Amino acid sequence: MTLLFSYLFFTFGINNKQDFTTCLSVAILLHYFWLATWCWMAVESYTMYLLLVKVICNKNSQSCIIRRGCLFSYVTPALVVTFTVLYSLYKVDVQSSNSLENNSGHNDSHHWSSYLSDDACWVKGSAFYFGFLLPISMILVYNFAVFINVVYSLSYRQAKLQSTAKQLSLRKRLSNVITMTTLLGLPWLLGLVGNLIHEETVSTIIQTIHVL
Repeated sequence: MTLLFSYLFFTFGINNKQDFTTCLSVAILLHYFWLATWCWMAVESYTMYLLLVKVICNKNSQSCIIRRGCLFSYVTPALVVTFTVLYSLYKVDVQSSNSLENNSGHNDSHHWSSYLSDDACWVKGSAFYFGFLLPISMILVYNFAVFINVVYSLSYRQAKLQSTAKQLSLRKRLSNVITMTTLLGLPWLLGLVGNLIHEETVSTIIQTIHVL
């Protein structure tokens, strides 16, 4: 659901630069829903670890995981976005506005923001690096560590089994783990690298591979 809203706001609102308030609202919503999407990937990673490594599959545990997952995936992004917006708009921007007003005698701060990108309704600068890139990088590292742990655990368990049927079952589960990397956000690393590379041709190639 969070990914769906991210795509909708990205498709219909990313280029809505005519009105500052509307564009700022779109950027905040995109910021929140993208972070929430990544948080759900972390929850999925943790759930996979419990099911495949710890082998915890009773209904009470699953209900607890869902409740905690909802709390983590919706509250954590809200806190990050709120802090980032407040810091950018009410500290950096206010100081810049006062400096501009003192130097020029008038205020054009409504045409500029340290939070909002100049080219699209999206975050930029410190808000992007510390309020978006840093959290998803932490989640990406966590998901990768869980993925390695799960693969190692299943491989080690498979080597100890003598039954061919059980080995085939573990191979199938291992194949499912590899497929699940898309849910853990590991392929999104290509998209992230593509956004950070300023060379247009290389960035386009990486983004195309990421989409495929």
